[in-house]
Amino acid sequence: MESQQPKYRTYFFVLFQTWLGIIFPIAIFAQQLTSEIQYFSKESGLTDHRILAVLEHSNGYVWVGTFNGLNRFDGYEFVPINLPKRKQTTNNTLDLYISRLLELENGDIAVIYGDGSGTYNKIAILYDPESQQTKEVVIEDFNYYSGVLEIKDETSVHFDVSKHETNGSTTLKYDHHGNSISILSIDGQSYVQLSLTSGDTLDLTKTYSSLINPRVFGKDFSKIIYLSSLNGMVKIDIHHSPFKSYLDSDLEEWGYGLSGRAVADIGNGEILFSTEQKELVLLNAAKDELKTITFRDAKKNKDSFPSGSANIRSIYPQNDSIVWLTCYYSYGLVRLNTQTGYAKPFLLEEKHSENKFISSICTRDNEILIVCHNKNNQIQLIGFDLSTFKKRNYDFVPKLLSSLGARSTCLLESRNGTIWIGTTLGLFRIDLQQEKVLNAYVGKDNPVNVASDAFSKKAILPSNSVFSLFENKDGELLIGLDNGGLVVLDLERESFESYTSSNGLPENTVCSILPDPNGYWLGTFNGLSFFSKKEGHFRNFYKNNGLPHNEFNRFSSAKDSNGINYFGGMNGFVSFDPKEVLQPSDSVNILLSKAIYFDQAGNRSVTQIENFGSIPKITIPASNRSASFYMCMTDLVDSKNHLYTYKLEPTDSWFSSTESHWQPNGQNRKIQFDYLPSGSYRLLVKGTSAQGIATDNLVINLVVKEFFYKTWWFISLCFLTLLGVGYAFYRNRLAHVIKMERLRVRLSSDLHDDVGSLLSGVAYQMELLEYTVDDRHKSLVQKIASSSRRAMSQMRDVVWAIDSRNGTCQNLVDRMKEFAEEQLDPLNIQHSFRISALPLKKQLPAEVRHSMLHIFKEFISNTIKHSGASKVDVELFERDGHLVMLLHDDGKGRDQAKMSTGQGLENMQMRADKINANLTFLTKDGFGIRLSVPGF
Repeated sequence: MESQQPKYRTYFFVLFQTWLGIIFPIAIFAQQLTSEIQYFSKESGLTDHRILAVLEHSNGYVWVGTFNGLNRFDGYEFVPINLPKRKQTTNNTLDLYISRLLELENGDIAVIYGDGSGTYNKIAILYDPESQQTKEVVIEDFNYYSGVLEIKDETSVHFDVSKHETNGSTTLKYDHHGNSISILSIDGQSYVQLSLTSGDTLDLTKTYSSLINPRVFGKDFSKIIYLSSLNGMVKIDIHHSPFKSYLDSDLEEWGYGLSGRAVADIGNGEILFSTEQKELVLLNAAKDELKTITFRDAKKNKDSFPSGSANIRSIYPQNDSIVWLTCYYSYGLVRLNTQTGYAKPFLLEEKHSENKFISSICTRDNEILIVCHNKNNQIQLIGFDLSTFKKRNYDFVPKLLSSLGARSTCLLESRNGTIWIGTTLGLFRIDLQQEKVLNAYVGKDNPVNVASDAFSKKAILPSNSVFSLFENKDGELLIGLDNGGLVVLDLERESFESYTSSNGLPENTVCSILPDPNGYWLGTFNGLSFFSKKEGHFRNFYKNNGLPHNEFNRFSSAKDSNGINYFGGMNGFVSFDPKEVLQPSDSVNILLSKAIYFDQAGNRSVTQIENFGSIPKITIPASNRSASFYMCMTDLVDSKNHLYTYKLEPTDSWFSSTESHWQPNGQNRKIQFDYLPSGSYRLLVKGTSAQGIATDNLVINLVVKEFFYKTWWFISLCFLTLLGVGYAFYRNRLAHVIKMERLRVRLSSDLHDDVGSLLSGVAYQMELLEYTVDDRHKSLVQKIASSSRRAMSQMRDVVWAIDSRNGTCQNLVDRMKEFAEEQLDPLNIQHSFRISALPLKKQLPAEVRHSMLHIFKEFISNTIKHSGASKVDVELFERDGHLVMLLHDDGKGRDQAKMSTGQGLENMQMRADKINANLTFLTKDGFGIRLSVPGF
């Protein structure tokens, strides 16, 4: 048995060499796989460049174990994970390193360490990636490839491992789907090949040989392969290209090859290509054979003129062998026999090479319409009948375009026979037979006035220059714009929908539109896109998906009889079967990878990478209302071309902003808010992977705190405090008022009882003394008695004024009536009081009552002394918030005013000013006053 083992190895070695030397080259020729390689080291953010363990977790992240800790990779960056510190080895020469990462059934990650001697350490760490909780466990049994991890005091954990086989110098590594990587070492040189279950293969030898001690990881080798090593990690994105290229060159991203222009299915399974530089190429699609066609002169049976100088822009098949070609330069229109190469130019000869033929179409009437510009930049529209070979000029269109200063960019025949002309200043629909413009659709910022009574104009286009057109059977016109995206116009309703990069379009210049049973294929200046109008969704494809270049050309798209699409661009042509390209793909989720915000309590910036929950919730302090959110997707293939869109919905209905609507963020995964008003928000984020797969919305709840002095509870507390202070002040004021009222009542009572009694006694004694004194002193006694009675009267007025019990309007009226009766009745002077619209129970300030009463008394005294009046009228009422008192007598009037010394009138005016009242003297038909007291 021992002697047979070397023979077996030798046999296998020879067999593998034969397979590698014969089958492998054939596979490389036939393979449709492409790959993109990324290299990561310590400079990329890894904690160490020595890597032995990689894990693709079910949560969508990749976990990388190094000689210096654990790292999490989200497709963009590596984040170090803080695990408990590990002890050094017994010889103190090497830190314990992570040798294997395993995902357990509950989602925990088992971090298994090497001990520096080539075996695993008995102590491992279980790490919960959601809560970031860790715990140490003791490993009872573990084998790198066994699929069972025995943990002390816990149930055995079974894990799924990729199959690994080693047979002599040959190693096979399988993923979970049966895809394999074969590694053959011959004389120290490794030969590595990826073999998929689909039969596709890809050589990885160059990448693999550049690594030191490499290991292979990956759940699905048909998508992503991770190679870890002692000098860094390599991520290989595997692209299954359903695209096939023709006339392309192996260029860098910025380079250009042959520029593909016209393409057409000319029948019999043949496709005709033209390039801008030099070639007209015939493709036999069934045999996948290319043949260059050289123009030949039919009469002279020799090469007539170089096809490359023609710059062919359009191809119109007439039958199995005859095609018509429109050329940008020189020849205008050429009739070509594809079998013989015989070509004949029409319309213009070579000597007219200064003409430029911009665009053309072939109508259903078998007429080719061509727009050209001559050397003077004048526009011509030429029609050429393919049956009669006759041409005619349509002068109406050139006159229109020249008057507007517009250049024609494309043509389209409408389903009703009218012609759409796309220009640099909008889109026009024209009836050539009637020489009439029917409609005009222009850019919103079109500086040219094309208004006319003869046709309608609508400013609906996001930009002015029209690059491509297509009209479907549902009466919709698709308009591809230069730097304006795509517009879908409903011709009947004249309503439209606009789509740009903010809606997922890869680029806003749409240069070609090709219909599909489920939507439309769009060639743009940055990728190829499939547009589903029903779903409003774009699925985009780029060079890393297998396209020869990202930039496509105008007038360069076609579909053959088998449903295969062809597009020309800056590096030849690409063909593909739409069904194969659009086959269902795995779903992709969007994740919140990292949040950065300010922690007010800790006075520091916080970076949170985990523990977000199923619906993340972030609280932002009032002192720093800025936050940044970093997104990623579970599809890590070509992360740099992922697209993100977001919107911020306030749950507080009072807030609104432009960000309340979907905002395109492009390939920038960072969503940043520099300042947000306080309140609650929902941040919704959605993404599109590089393969055009849309994610569901990710919802992030945001709570922006308010400054405490602006919160409702603080404002309410302040309001209640002010209310309490006001109430306390009111209570204090009320107590003071009550105290003063009581003091007034007491003073008035004391004055009335004590001083009044004293004055009354003095007056009574003087009256008695008057009878006993002689005539020489009688006048003096009478004077004293009179003064005592006046003093007693004035004192009663003072007592009446300060007594709060006499504070109403009714009390004032009663006192005025009492005084009038005392003074006027003895003199037989009639008096009347008229009270109207006066709230008699309303309180009057003491100062007002006192002044009004004294003015009234002054008026009565003046009437008695100077007027000679027989009647006095008194009226009190309220008007416009004023208390009005009218006093009038039928005395001398003006003479009465002159007879007064002026002291009484001055006293009245002084008392009126004291209470801010307006006093007016009336001298018509007697004498009177009008007193108006405000604030009543």
